[in-house]
Amino acid sequence: MEKALENLVTPDQVLTWIVIGLLVGYFIYKEWPEFRRRVSGKAVADAKEEAEDKSVCERLTAIEEDVKRIKAKLDTDYNRLNMIEGWRGSVQKMVADSLEEREILMQAMLGVLGGLQEIGANGPTKEAEKTIRNYLNKKAHTPDD
Repeated sequence: MEKALENLVTPDQVLTWIVIGLLVGYFIYKEWPEFRRRVSGKAVADAKEEAEDKSVCERLTAIEEDVKRIKAKLDTDYNRLNMIEGWRGSVQKMVADSLEEREILMQAMLGVLGGLQEIGANGPTKEAEKTIRNYLNKKAHTPDD
């Protein structure tokens, strides 16, 4: 087996490999501090970057929670606004009905006052009729705000 090895590897090749090994060893010896500094610097930079990533992640999580709270508040406000709009519509209908009822009541009062005047009650009925007619005339010629 030694003979087979001697045939495959010559003394010059062994010498070349020894020189290469020595050069690699010398290179590693000279460059090891720089290599270590770079590796440790990279590790420190990676640690800082990881800490920043965690910080960003925590801030994003906090922002997402704030957005969820704001969305819940907006949903509540929208529901309240929709409820108020519903009430507003029913109140407007009630006001319109009330205006119509008051108009009918004013006409009825004028009719009652007119009937009282026909049967001879002329005292305060004439003054009341005059007051109602003045009010209606003023209301008819006053712009609504």
